[in-house]
Amino acid sequence: MISREAADQLLSVAEGSYLIRESQRQPGTYTLALRFGSQTRNFRLYYDGKHFVGEKRFESIHDLVTDGLITLYIETKAAEYIAKMTINPIYEHIGYTTLNREPAYQKHMPVLKETLDEKDSTGQDGVSEKRVSSNRAGMMTCSTA
Repeated sequence: MISREAADQLLSVAEGSYLIRESQRQPGTYTLALRFGSQTRNFRLYYDGKHFVGEKRFESIHDLVTDGLITLYIETKAAEYIAKMTINPIYEHIGYTTLNREPAYQKHMPVLKETLDEKDSTGQDGVSEKRVSSNRAGMMTCSTA
């Protein structure tokens, strides 16, 4: 059992480092402290035969942390790039539309229009949050959360 501050100090030596600590506020519950982006992030850790902090469950903490680091990296570094990919599809140029009866831009235009009309929301840390998902045709879309 250590404080958030003590965990932050231990983890400040290297990006991607992590530890599991018992919560001081709620004994019996555990927190995954993970260093990413020069800050320590804390996630409530659950276990039901597999480890999880959200919907995805993992056999090992190492697998959970690896997936978490990849997800955090994509959210911070590639979200803008992914959004640009969905706004400016290149499928027409590579023959994708010849495989479908109706062109890709006609199928997906309503989804993209809805995404573009939404206003960015700001998270607790003041950073605009975006979510990437795929629609029923497998096309990735970016929306603000």
